[in-house]
Amino acid sequence: IIMETNRCVFHVFLCIFTHSLILTHWYMSSACHTGSHDECDKVPFVPGYNLAGEGFDVAMMRRKGAFLINVKSHMDNGTCTVCKNRYQGGEMQKLPSVVRDWRSHSRCGNQLSSALHHSVDSLMKSSTSLINKWEMGLSLEDVGKAILGGSHSDIAQFAQSQNAMDKSKFVLHEFSCTYY
Repeated sequence: IIMETNRCVFHVFLCIFTHSLILTHWYMSSACHTGSHDECDKVPFVPGYNLAGEGFDVAMMRRKGAFLINVKSHMDNGTCTVCKNRYQGGEMQKLPSVVRDWRSHSRCGNQLSSALHHSVDSLMKSSTSLINKWEMGLSLEDVGKAILGGSHSDIAQFAQSQNAMDKSKFVLHEFSCTYY
């Protein structure tokens, strides 16, 4: 009985030790550090660094390129935070100075959703609601249900061109993955 107890304790210790090594490896492989001025000039920004402060055109469903927040600046002393991005081959990448916490992680949904649309209007209502809840707080019920968001987007232009040529039906498939 004593031997079996020791073996169980040893096994639990080994499991905890192994998990500690894995967590330590994960932490070290995704760790960030303060980069020198030279390093900050050389390494690229993390993917999506500019999404925080950029304007968005709800009619075109496109980013505007106008920034309300300066996302390209280094810290006041010329340094920056540099992180290893394991989804891009371990490449070292810098964070904008306004970002305080960043890590790469992967999450994919295991669901595929599909919808059949018999009109351009139906497709547009569905695609804009998937992309962005841009109409929240605008009280559009008082003005009518006009389709504004996404009305000049690529998907709208494609659907309208196909519909103009012939009677069309549209199938919309959605699968989601998040990496950052």
